[in-house]
Amino acid sequence: MEKKDAIFGTTVMLDISKIGFKGKAFLFIKTSKDSKLRDVVETFRKISNLFLIVEIVGSFDLIAMVVFRDITNIMKVVNEIKAVPQVEKVEIALSNESIYPLKKEYTEIISFEDNTARANK
Repeated sequence: MEKKDAIFGTTVMLDISKIGFKGKAFLFIKTSKDSKLRDVVETFRKISNLFLIVEIVGSFDLIAMVVFRDITNIMKVVNEIKAVPQVEKVEIALSNESIYPLKKEYTEIISFEDNTARANK
């Protein structure tokens, strides 16, 4: 994959439990139709413990990842996001997973090309 320029760099793995966090929350965010996502994302960047903001396609416009120490931390971030005028809806999914961004086994994928080669053997 490196030869095909599919790999852009490397990532540091962080065990957030070692610095006091208990897990991650994924926030699914729906914005108003007249909002500019770039402006909304810039507003979100100022919120503490918010690690990742990604534009998505589907019922929601953005997904954000928040690390938390307790439920009070999560509620504070959710309330800050809900206070942004362009935000219409926020749904939350919790995980007690403490590895950020991913565990090693999540990165051990079989590419479509490799899978096809195996099927043809």
